[in-house]
Amino acid sequence: SFCIVFLSTMSTQIFRVLLTGGPGAGKSSALATLCDKLTKRGYHCIVVPENATVLLDHSGGYDSAWHGTVKHVRMQQAFLRYQQAQEDAYASLAELRDQPVVIIHDRGCLDGRLFCTKEQWAQVLSGCGVTEEQLLKRYDLIVHMTTCASGMEKFYDFGPGSSNPSRYHDVEQAKQADVLAQQVYISHPQVRVVGNFSEFRRKIETSLDSLKFPTKDRE
Repeated sequence: SFCIVFLSTMSTQIFRVLLTGGPGAGKSSALATLCDKLTKRGYHCIVVPENATVLLDHSGGYDSAWHGTVKHVRMQQAFLRYQQAQEDAYASLAELRDQPVVIIHDRGCLDGRLFCTKEQWAQVLSGCGVTEEQLLKRYDLIVHMTTCASGMEKFYDFGPGSSNPSRYHDVEQAKQADVLAQQVYISHPQVRVVGNFSEFRRKIETSLDSLKFPTKDRE
């Protein structure tokens, strides 16, 4: 099975996967299927949810007046601190399990970089006392799922009346966001990019197959 081939290379019982990608990439479907497959093969699966949307939804939303100001930087710092704390909490719970654990992160610590200028992101990292290298080491494998807006535009929808009304990127913006998302994690030693297929089932299978490749040891 794909899991045993990949996870037998682990030096510890906990394996950390970051699932990322552009809008309309199919991450939610892949996440559900991946957890199901892992569980059936005897692994305990833990999902660390994306946090920015939840935090904004429960705090009155994003104020456009923050854009380009120090308040935007402070918001991203809050997101990053919360993300790290959330990941650490789930990792602590994973340590309590007797069987091998796969922690799947729906988005990661560096995703905030997508919403900052280079200068703003530097301020975010400085304010949180971390470096990108330190943040990348929180994950053993990055799986990037390509947006269907790239090459399969007919399947991409957004806005009111779509399959995901909260999605606001149009096709071109989705493509750009996808490229940027790849660039954010490009320096990680283990990145798998999953492209698009005529059948979505094959995209999910390819995402699962990415777990057949062994990781490299990192200090």
